[in-house]
Formats: sequence, structure tokens, C-alpha cells
Amino acid sequence: GIQSVLVEGGGALLRSFLGSGLWNKAFVIQAAGKYLGMGVAAPAIPLSAYQTFKLADDSIFCYQNSPL
Repeated sequence: GIQSVLVEGGGALLRSFLGSGLWNKAFVIQAAGKYLGMGVAAPAIPLSAYQTFKLADDSIFCYQNSPL
């Protein structure tokens, strides 16, 4: 069966998944020093990252939701 699904989309799609609780892990990549101008804010994840690490100049934050 299906074990994972990658959801990559706009703010509305991401907010929908986060709000419904239909996710188990999220990986947020924060680009350092890259300003792209005005845009739509990323949805907030109301949890603390269980792991954070650097990849070159970028930061990656790992979140885990409660089991489905």
C-alpha cells in the first residue's frame, strides 16, 4: 500500500492538510539570505521541531504530528 505522500503546493493546500491533521511528518526548509519579495506567508505548524539541521546555508526543521 501507500506509505508516504509528498504534498507540495500553495498555502491553501498546506493549511488544509495541517488543519485536518492528515499528516504525520513535515520538513520545512528555510532558505538563508534569500528575499523573494512580497508573497503569501507559509502556514504555521503549532508544534516544536523535533530536529533541526543545516544544509549549506539553509535550515531544515522536522516536525511530527500525533499518530493518525
